[in-house]
This record gives sequence, C-alpha cells and structure tokens, in this order.
Amino acid sequence: RSFPRAKKLEKLGVFSACKANDSCKCNGWKNPNPPTAPRMDLQQTVTNLSEPCRSCGHTLADHVSHLENVSEEEINRLLGMVVDVENLFMSVHKEEDTDTKQVYFYLFKLLRKCILQMSRPVVE
Repeated sequence: RSFPRAKKLEKLGVFSACKANDSCKCNGWKNPNPPTAPRMDLQQTVTNLSEPCRSCGHTLADHVSHLENVSEEEINRLLGMVVDVENLFMSVHKEEDTDTKQVYFYLFKLLRKCILQMSRPVVE
C-alpha cells in the first residue's frame, strides 16, 4: 500500500488486458526487463509507463489506461486481490490434494477475472 502509484500500476498491469486497440489480444503486461534475482526485490526500480510489453509491444500505459481516474482506495483493493492471486498460484502448485487444488484454482480464476473487470468477487 505504501508503494508509489506507478509501482502499483505496474503490478496491476500484469493482470490487465491491453487496451491499445481492439485487435490486441494480450491479457497482461509482461515486463521487458524481468528481475534477474530469483526473488523479487521490493526496492526494485519502478517501471516507466512507456515501457513496452514483452508480449504485445504496447506500453504499460496501454494496459492500465482504465485505472487512470480510479481512486487510491480502489487501486489498493485491486492490489489486495493481486496478492491473493499470487498466493493462490503458489498454493495450486504446492497442493497435492486434488479437491483442494480445484478450490484454489477456482478462486485463482475468479480473482483474476475480478481484477480484469474491476469487479468484486462473488463465490457461487
């Protein structure tokens, strides 16, 4: 929550479909300079909004344009879901019980969709 807004947008860009044009099907910004260290350093440099996506070539700004006028509170809510998605991703891969794994995967997909659509999760 204490990250600068640009860092928050970078984190959300990974889960945001490209909005450069209707023909681009990229579903998340990929950093052209992934970290070289095995663990993510919290103090790593903030990416510029003009950085191109490794996948589609459009800028980070093209992936997060829908977040331009969104409140800090809403950005933080979405970031909370990003943290949950990242934890669920790790849990899906570590979990050995098939039923539990399916529940984690369902929640993972639900939260990813909610981040993309900026909606609130509803478990059915």
